[in-house]
Amino acid sequence: MAWWRVVLVVFLGMSSVSQAGIIDLGEYNLVVRENFEVTSSDTQGRSAIGGDLIVNGQYNLGTLINDQVDNLQVVAGNIIKTQPNKNLHVQGVVEYSGQLLNDDNDTNGSLNGQFVEVDSPSIDFEQMFAEYNALSQALGLIEPTGSFSNPWASRVEFQADTNAGQALQVFNIQASELQGINEIAFSNNTNGQQVVINIFGDLDYNVGNIVNWNIVDSDVLLHFVDATTINLNSSVHASIFAPGADIFASAGEVKGQIIANSWSALSPTQINYDLFTNVEYIEPSTQVEVSEPQTLLIWIVSLAFLLFARKKIAINTVNEDRV
Repeated sequence: MAWWRVVLVVFLGMSSVSQAGIIDLGEYNLVVRENFEVTSSDTQGRSAIGGDLIVNGQYNLGTLINDQVDNLQVVAGNIIKTQPNKNLHVQGVVEYSGQLLNDDNDTNGSLNGQFVEVDSPSIDFEQMFAEYNALSQALGLIEPTGSFSNPWASRVEFQADTNAGQALQVFNIQASELQGINEIAFSNNTNGQQVVINIFGDLDYNVGNIVNWNIVDSDVLLHFVDATTINLNSSVHASIFAPGADIFASAGEVKGQIIANSWSALSPTQINYDLFTNVEYIEPSTQVEVSEPQTLLIWIVSLAFLLFARKKIAINTVNEDRV
């Protein structure tokens, strides 16, 4: 490659400022890497379970699946129903790679639906969660586009930056600052603008009743960056992205997607079908800040090199013609 082309390539590389990624959590209502243990309730959308499905009550898996084109649900391990006189109803097709295990004394309860045994699951959960973890790491590095305040003890108000110039608003908050919060409100966000709330803190903590104001549930993603254990004590009207956390739910409902290491419902907890809306974000690893003086200097030097190269080529052409 000619030296002037190298200069041009270097210049273009130095002046590059960003590269867009996509927050796409997939089409599953629930994804867990390990076990999904429930009591009595239902999951409306499709589930992808990397371990066992353990049912300790009356449960419906995929109540709204018949409205979806793709109706496959995946259980990489066993399907275990522990309580007699209780039913497990599934919609769509459930593939499993372990065993169907029902209580030996169960004469009235049943497993209802289409179950298909396979040698190995159609989902590579290790690869899936490697991608989720990479996305989680990237989202945790994004500079926040807004701020928040606490007008009173149980409420957090997030103020979006109207000059952010992007479809995604990002806020950072510590897990300890969410303790006791049961209302989340937003201001300055435009209609249809997605929100990611990065929640930092590697500790066991409780999440209370999270109700959004001024925004629809499918536009809000609670991203638990460092959490290993999450206790849900009531309803959450948002998607939960916590690929490294074990979630223990004790009541209420989640109106959104759930991505977690595992899920254990200690009492009836409903999971509603309200997928997070895909949105672009700027990958932090590709952000390069170049100040205006530096940019101008690069332009001048590059232009000088190009002009010199053009003049040298012209002189060489004249000399060749004379020969």
